[in-house]
Amino acid sequence: MALQDPLPKKPGHDLVDGCVYGPVRSRRLGWSLGINWFAPMTKVCNFDCVYCQLGPTDRLPRREDFVGLDVFSQEVEAAFARVVAAGVPIDVITISGNGEPTLHPRTPDLIDCVLAARDRYFPRARTWVLTNGTRIHVDGVAEALNRLDERAVKLDGVGPWLIDVDKPLFGFRWEALVEGLRKLRDYHLQVMVVRGPGENVAPAALVEWVGWVRRHALRPKSVQVYTVDRFPAYEGVRPLSRSEMAQVADCLAWHLPDVPLEVVWPEE
Repeated sequence: MALQDPLPKKPGHDLVDGCVYGPVRSRRLGWSLGINWFAPMTKVCNFDCVYCQLGPTDRLPRREDFVGLDVFSQEVEAAFARVVAAGVPIDVITISGNGEPTLHPRTPDLIDCVLAARDRYFPRARTWVLTNGTRIHVDGVAEALNRLDERAVKLDGVGPWLIDVDKPLFGFRWEALVEGLRKLRDYHLQVMVVRGPGENVAPAALVEWVGWVRRHALRPKSVQVYTVDRFPAYEGVRPLSRSEMAQVADCLAWHLPDVPLEVVWPEE
C-alpha cells in the first residue's frame, strides 16, 4: 500500500536508540523502564497515527528492523544490571518502543526474555505492553501477552474515525481485532482524543465507539482516555482542553457505567 508523503521528522519525535530506555515517567504507569525490540531510531508500525510522538510512519517494515533474540537478550541483561547497580527502583517495565511491538515475528520469545530478566533483577516490577491490537489474533501472540501483568490496547475510533486518526497501513481487520481481544485474559482500552486532523471527539464518533464495544460484548478492565502532550506526527493536531476532556469522559461514563474510566488530564 502506498504511503502518503510524510512531514519531515522534527525535534520532539521520540524514537529510541536501544533495546532498553529510561527510567522514564509514563503518563499512565509512573516510573518505568521501556522495552524496544526494533532497530535504533527506526519506526516500525502498521499505523500512521496523526498524533504519534515517533513521527510519521514513512515506510513499510524491513527484515533488518527486527532485533535478533540473542542481541536483545544481551542488551536487556546489561541494561537491567546497570540500573540495579545505580540503585534505581523500577516499578514498571513497559513494552512499546519504536512502534507496534507485536509486529516482531518473535514476540513470544522476546516477552519470555523480558520476563526472565524481570524476575532476576526487578521481581516486584509489573510488566505492561502497549499495542494497537492488530496482531493479537496471530498464533502464540495472545498467549504471550497474557503472561504479562497488564495489556493496554488502543482503540481511538471505529469506522471512519479510526481511519482518519490512526490511518492503518496494512494488517488491520475488524474481525481479527475482536478475535484477538477475546483471547486476552483482560485488557485496558486506550483512547487518544485529538482536535484537528483526525479529530475523533464529535458526539457521533463517541456514540459509535461505545456502540462497537457493546455490540461485540467487550469487557475491558478499564477505559483510559488521554490527549496529545508530545510533538505530533502531523501538523495541526491539537490536544483537548480539560473541559473538553471532561465532556468526553462524561459521555463514555454515561454509556459504559460498569467499566472503570481513567482520564489523563491535560496540563493547562
